Amino acid sequence: MIQVILSLAAGFIISYVCNFSDRFYKYLGKITTFGLIFLLFIMGIQIGVNEKVMANLPTLGLKSFILAGGAILGSLSLVILLEKVTIIDSQNKEREIEE
Repeated sequence: MIQVILSLAAGFIISYVCNFSDRFYKYLGKITTFGLIFLLFIMGIQIGVNEKVMANLPTLGLKSFILAGGAILGSLSLVILLEKVTIIDSQNKEREIEE
């Protein structure tokens, strides 16, 4: 974990100190996307060669699906709740202003 934090800090410091051209920033998104796709590819290879993971894939897949579904439902529920609270609060403030 320390390597991740140090890498992030080094990138921040380098970008703050060095003045990169606009051309560099134009391609930065493409470079980031390529790096992310490459990372996912390597992770897929590591999962594919791991016999324990491949043997337990049906069980792991179901657990992953349930976990992801729960995270999505929880996020949506919280957004809906916060949206209702925010709308009610803004409507009350509008009424106070009108009065």
